[in-house]
Amino acid sequence: MILLNSRNIIQHVNFFELLTGFSIIKISGMDNQQYLQNHITTDIFKLKSGKHILCGNCNSHGRINSTLRLFHNKHDYFYLQRSSICDIQITELMKYAVFSKVKITKLKNYSFLGVIGPKAKSVLLSHFPYLPNHITSIVFFQDVIILWFDQPILRFLLIVKNKQLQSLTTRLYKNNIANIKNYWFFLDISIGIPIIEKPVFQKFFPQELNLDILGGLDFHKGCYCGQEMISKIHFKNLNNKKLFCLVGTVNSVIDIFSLIEIYIHGNWKKVGCTIFYLKVMSNIFLLQCMLNINRIQSNIFRLASDQTSVLSMLDTHTRI
Repeated sequence: MILLNSRNIIQHVNFFELLTGFSIIKISGMDNQQYLQNHITTDIFKLKSGKHILCGNCNSHGRINSTLRLFHNKHDYFYLQRSSICDIQITELMKYAVFSKVKITKLKNYSFLGVIGPKAKSVLLSHFPYLPNHITSIVFFQDVIILWFDQPILRFLLIVKNKQLQSLTTRLYKNNIANIKNYWFFLDISIGIPIIEKPVFQKFFPQELNLDILGGLDFHKGCYCGQEMISKIHFKNLNNKKLFCLVGTVNSVIDIFSLIEIYIHGNWKKVGCTIFYLKVMSNIFLLQCMLNINRIQSNIFRLASDQTSVLSMLDTHTRI
């Protein structure tokens, strides 16, 4: 099960994956930059052309509406998020747009394609004149946007018009790039990136979801929606929960907010809950869990509803 250790991911395999359940949102209008600045957890004025960033959008109490992959092209801003949370997040964001010249649009007829592995670059270069890299992490073509990631391995995210998807996947097949499912999620989870679906809407603070560790939370940018509570938690060191990834065998149904227990001194004690889960194979799962850091005194966990389950922390790159 080498796939279950993010520090030993096979470095010479190549995959592509059709990524379902994502949406792309466009923010246009002459006030779009300042409007977003007032509603995201990072400083938009530091977002350079040709770069994309991870950040959060919060409610007035500092709880996360959604995590966003944000970038801009010319005068417009765009962000990616999970489709299940998209409509309620847009509704929440539009509440404050009455007196601003800004338009928020969920774009349609786009597909999302992940291309993973060392051969990805050469294959994509046979289809595109150039690709993003560590200096310019996003590039734009007529109907295609390509994002570059290097963690935990080299990979590209392509946002393409639906009509172009077939020709791209055919080219990948011809170059022996195998189709795979859920590997992109595994890679995100392995480096601590939170997967936020609709049930998690407004349940957690950005620090609890690792946005401070992942560079998606700026404590010096000034005022934005939820900033007062977020700063209070940070400067008074009030946070006692963090996002962790558990891996192991589960033999029952898992739900978002399923309780997690930890074995301490001969007893099982509640330590947190799941916020996302991913089936790897058979009865082996990855679970993103919100855990009480003060209670983590061992590496033996289980699902409270399944006493036969055996879970332990995944070795990730995230430093808690």
